[in-house]
Amino acid sequence: VLKQIDPEIIGVRGMVCGGDRTTMVKEELVRKAIEMVH
Repeated sequence: VLKQIDPEIIGVRGMVCGGDRTTMVKEELVRKAIEMVH
């Protein structure tokens, strides 16, 4: 869907923190998010 709408930015804070925005960003989840977008 992201490729179809071609946004300039997307918000991923909750996703890359494992669903808990009070925790730190997790590198492995950032990598997974990047893979999902590409």
